[in-house]
Amino acid sequence: AKPIALKECNNVVISDLTIKNATDLAVYFAGCENVRVLGLYIESHIDGISPDSCKNVVISDCIVNVGDDAIVLKSSYTLNRLKYCENISITNCVISSRCNAIKFGTESITGFINITISNCTIYNTRFSGITLAAADGAVFDGISVNNISMRNVGNPFFIMILNRGQCPENRP
Repeated sequence: AKPIALKECNNVVISDLTIKNATDLAVYFAGCENVRVLGLYIESHIDGISPDSCKNVVISDCIVNVGDDAIVLKSSYTLNRLKYCENISITNCVISSRCNAIKFGTESITGFINITISNCTIYNTRFSGITLAAADGAVFDGISVNNISMRNVGNPFFIMILNRGQCPENRP
């Protein structure tokens, strides 16, 4: 089970927690608005922090060391409707991952709008520091990445565009 899972919640603050040995997504929230994730320490076997189809999210001052993707933005169809992942800020985080440190997708039905990643340290990451994975027809608009330090990563940036054929409502 997910240690923290929220659906369609507003005005949420998750702060100053330690999560260890999670066997599912450590912190997952879908369709939420006005969320602040502050000062988390996560050691997990799977994804760390996963906002899915959320709006107005701040992820700040977190330490994330995981076996899958550390911070992964999604725009899936989990809400049974189309909704962008938008107005997201990821800042002042220290991230290590056996896969991708910060990832957009793979679930990417609608896309990602106004995303800022800044002042983060990424290290010991097997695949990519920052991954943009448009596997389901995603839109990427207003993505800003600045002041990122990376060491011992497979590659700093990875961009993948493909069509998995999983889009609902006849989306391309």
